[in-house]
Amino acid sequence: DPTAKKMPKKKGEDEREVPGVIRKKAVKQLLKDIPTTDWLHDGNNLLWTRKSVTTLHDQRKEVEVPPTKAGGRPYLVGLEVKFEQREIDLSWLHRPQVNKDPAEAMVAISEHKRFVQVAIRTLAQERDELIAQGRKVICADNRLVCDAVTLKYGREMWFGYIGQLEIVNGGLGVGGRIGAPRATLSLNLVASVGLPQMSVIQLLGKLGAKYPGDWRSERDAERDVVWHYWGRHRSFEREI
Repeated sequence: DPTAKKMPKKKGEDEREVPGVIRKKAVKQLLKDIPTTDWLHDGNNLLWTRKSVTTLHDQRKEVEVPPTKAGGRPYLVGLEVKFEQREIDLSWLHRPQVNKDPAEAMVAISEHKRFVQVAIRTLAQERDELIAQGRKVICADNRLVCDAVTLKYGREMWFGYIGQLEIVNGGLGVGGRIGAPRATLSLNLVASVGLPQMSVIQLLGKLGAKYPGDWRSERDAERDVVWHYWGRHRSFEREI
């Protein structure tokens, strides 16, 4: 029916919407002349910069992002930066704002809370080369607790942590007045199970091995997969 109304597209289906990976690369390209310690991007529409950065106020610029696939065409992304009067002062998180109304102080701290949560996730990925999933940060080596623990069927157990910033009520003060809110940071140790990087043949060998975890059994399963399903020979080198 040509007169029927079109349903709005879901997030990610609009051809004009820039994918998150491309947006992130475009922001890095835009800020390539600014030290990475002077800005923080949440991956979406929020960008924080130090006060010393004055070259980004209220501007629109087109940035060319290299293609993500070999032989592909580069992306041309339009970025618009608008300056907002949002000051981040991390000392507010441990120093109550006694001169502010509790409601106003709560709004100000909420902005700081978002900044800290983004910093925990982003800095863990980009500076420490860890894995971040939401608020969970996963460390697949021994920098946190120990090396990855090998499990059956090719899986591994990795340790990580969840950093959670919470705002707590300041309680009742003198004269029944509610005290200024405070911030608390909690770190919880967590464990995650996943698959390390490997080829499809190696994964099938681990899943089909007669004796899971045994090197020879896994290699026999790999050989069976290659010979019987792909019909081609694959040489195996014995690991010492």
